[in-house]
Amino acid sequence: MVANANGSRARGVATPGWLRREWSLPVGYATTLAFLAFGASWLGDLAHPAWLALMFAWLFAAILACAFSLVRHADELAVRLGEPFGTLVLTLAMSGMEMMMISAVMLAGHGSATLARDTMLAIMMIVLNGLVGACLLAGGLRYHEQSYNLYSANSFLAVIVPLAVLGLVLPGFTVTTPGPTLSVKQSIFVIVMSLGLYGVFLGIQTLRHRDYFVAPGEKQSLHAAREGSSGRHVALLLANGIPIVLLAKQIAKPINFLALPFQSFFRSRKILPNDAALRVLGLELLNLILDFDGVGPGVAI
Repeated sequence: MVANANGSRARGVATPGWLRREWSLPVGYATTLAFLAFGASWLGDLAHPAWLALMFAWLFAAILACAFSLVRHADELAVRLGEPFGTLVLTLAMSGMEMMMISAVMLAGHGSATLARDTMLAIMMIVLNGLVGACLLAGGLRYHEQSYNLYSANSFLAVIVPLAVLGLVLPGFTVTTPGPTLSVKQSIFVIVMSLGLYGVFLGIQTLRHRDYFVAPGEKQSLHAAREGSSGRHVALLLANGIPIVLLAKQIAKPINFLALPFQSFFRSRKILPNDAALRVLGLELLNLILDFDGVGPGVAI
């Protein structure tokens, strides 16, 4: 009788495994509520190095925990959907997280009209040179000889190059508005062309040439899906994204403060184009750390 009672009690207080894995949610939301309530005073004076380090480490750890959880659920959805939709889910999850962080940083402080464009340039430089180069080097050191899907790589580059030219190069050659900017009509043209190019790419990736984005002989799923329905993973993915957006605006303040000592130095020597460059660098270093967890088995290059 006692054993049954104890067994029932033990079963009654047992925590589901999926709930234990979602520890990042209470951490992220508790941090978000704390900074929404007291962030103005906590981040109002960051002159003390120890306090600055504590605030930055706290915000960074909370964002990192939610980001890893978000990517974990995106990876689970990618495994369930298979290629090429799995890669698309991971891409949208990581790109959406980066866009939310960029938007939040642009709303913090005085803002910068060129921050989004500078960040896109930094993303291309870090991903195409740093991240891809690091993956090629690490893969070569470990496997010595690797196989690549050149069709998918060429398809990606075929859409990345025109988008980069339209968004980053074209503004430097237009004369309708002063400086490297676009007029309203030119901006609409760039938006329409960008949507059209990406729409064609999605058609190639998901419909006409799906085989281009699956490595030859590769299995659709490299590991079995864990417990939980797809709807639960979508809900938890979105739930982990909310603290990232709200905390990104908060962590922008320590990043801006850390950049202040370097701004006058670089500005006097004209090494960086504007004051937003250091903020872009700090944001992209954070995004780069988050991206390393997003390189899952569903990515086929």
